[in-house]
Amino acid sequence: MIASAEILAWLITLYVVCGIVAAPILAFKGLDHIDDAAEGSSLGFKLIVIPGLILFWPLIVSRVRHNQKAPTEKTPHKILWRNKS
Repeated sequence: MIASAEILAWLITLYVVCGIVAAPILAFKGLDHIDDAAEGSSLGFKLIVIPGLILFWPLIVSRVRHNQKAPTEKTPHKILWRNKS
């Protein structure tokens, strides 16, 4: 019989493997669609965000599939900065 710890280990492994497969695709294709700041970003940036994409791949895949843009920050600092440009 398979122990529950073994099942959990397999599920975590499956999650990470899916993240490893999805992360490069998201870094080089998906981020441009959901975040304007990532559009035209350098190779270095894309390599730096891969660990985060591995961890949060379901959220990012969902945003790419639904074509949702990243939420806009609405702090007083950002509002003042936008008004100056």
